Amino acid sequence: MPRWWVLAILSRTRVTPSVIFLALMFIYRLKTLNPTVEGIAGTEYKLLTVALMLGNKFLDDSTYTSKVWAEVSGISLDDIRVMEIEFLGGMRYSLLAAGSICTSEYLCSNQV
Repeated sequence: MPRWWVLAILSRTRVTPSVIFLALMFIYRLKTLNPTVEGIAGTEYKLLTVALMLGNKFLDDSTYTSKVWAEVSGISLDDIRVMEIEFLGGMRYSLLAAGSICTSEYLCSNQV
């Protein structure tokens, strides 16, 4: 994944560091729960976008819509919607961050 793309989506959305951390934790959890699943080239963009979107929805009261995430990422709205459902299913719909993977004192103390 090109560095410029990551910087572009982070600067366009201006998500908080907590959202970024939680998104990375979601990706880690998804991979841990589904170790044999492999994506095709280009899916890493969709994966990061959906993880950021879910982190933003989970932590922030004022969130971007799926349509906005599609616009800022360049991913179709239909793909965003499908990926969100698949991502949540792959994580067993568990968005709480606790246990050994919870390394952010702020996030863990607030039982995200």
